[in-house]
Amino acid sequence: MQRSHRAILLGGALVPTALSALGAQPTPRRLPPPTSELTEPFSSVAGLRELSDGRTIILDSRERAVWITDRAFRTASKVGREGRGPGEYSRPVALVAMPGDTTWISDGGSRSTLVLAPNGAFAPNEPAIAIRPAEGVTYTVTPRGTDVQGRLYMALPLGLIDRGPDDRGETPIVRYDRRTSRFDTVGTFTDPTRVRRTPAATQPVPGSGGGLRIGASGGGIGYAGRDEWAVAPDGAVAIVRVEPYRIDWMLPNGSTHRGPDVPYAKVRVRDAEKQELLDELESRGGPTITTRGADGRTQTQTLPPNAPQSWAEHKPPFVASSVIAAPNGTLWVQRSAPAGEKDVAWDVFDRSGAIASRVLLPRRARVVGFGRNAVYVARYDDDDLMYVARYALP
Repeated sequence: MQRSHRAILLGGALVPTALSALGAQPTPRRLPPPTSELTEPFSSVAGLRELSDGRTIILDSRERAVWITDRAFRTASKVGREGRGPGEYSRPVALVAMPGDTTWISDGGSRSTLVLAPNGAFAPNEPAIAIRPAEGVTYTVTPRGTDVQGRLYMALPLGLIDRGPDDRGETPIVRYDRRTSRFDTVGTFTDPTRVRRTPAATQPVPGSGGGLRIGASGGGIGYAGRDEWAVAPDGAVAIVRVEPYRIDWMLPNGSTHRGPDVPYAKVRVRDAEKQELLDELESRGGPTITTRGADGRTQTQTLPPNAPQSWAEHKPPFVASSVIAAPNGTLWVQRSAPAGEKDVAWDVFDRSGAIASRVLLPRRARVVGFGRNAVYVARYDDDDLMYVARYALP
């Protein structure tokens, strides 16, 4: 891929922006009209992967459902059902695109990994990963991604990280080879919330014969900056640094490339930005309480969210939950914007860490996945339902 500061998305008119005053950065352009859109609305798209024949797997975490679309991306049908038997899930939280059109679905309720075959049928569940097999230590870890060899990439669980009082939340990114059951570290990222988080506690429920598990975390700092990372299909790992804002690429050949610092206009956290985050937390839901009865069955209840204990002076330069790698070798990162801004810019980085183009999306829309020649965007309507559309990927 040639390094270029020329926008590669040619649909739509040029959109003026104050960012151009910060240096030689591409002018944001809108995507062209979508090639197709699903008629089925969703509540919260937590994962999407395109199969080789054009069908798409979509995970709706709020509705606790998995869907598969037709090739034309017009209709979708549900796969499996809620439950705890074979081919059932109780709280699907993430999906991982494995080689050969096989899809792994992480089920937070049963702490298991479901295996969805290309024909839409479920295969036997994948066992938990033995992080320290010699010590008999296994963890139900949700992989962040995989590569064409089927190796899994994940952040090392908190319980396995030795921390001192001055730790800033430096966390290893590990790669797991299922064929050899070996781990290696490909990089580290900084996330202060992984230090402040209060571990879940288990308390007995009198007379139930079971227990009460509360997964909660302190409110922390509103808009606290943290690094983010994503995995490309070829195994390259991109780490988005929050300060200074830049991309560090951990390439498949073992080399590391540090991208240039990216200038940005700081967004001050005012009352409007605070309310924006509080509204987002409310829509996402707060801590969960899981009760387990004497018969072993569990029920999960979501509590109101914890409000931040304090606030940062400025938003971080990018939205940490909106960093996603495309199969063409680029990385898409959503920029932070003031509350009420009509449109939001997405930086598209190349492998040199430079911004190759900038895409402008409506504020109530976000990138949720990619295909070989497509980018999938979910938009919210006035009832907070999500509609997913397929666009041509330049």
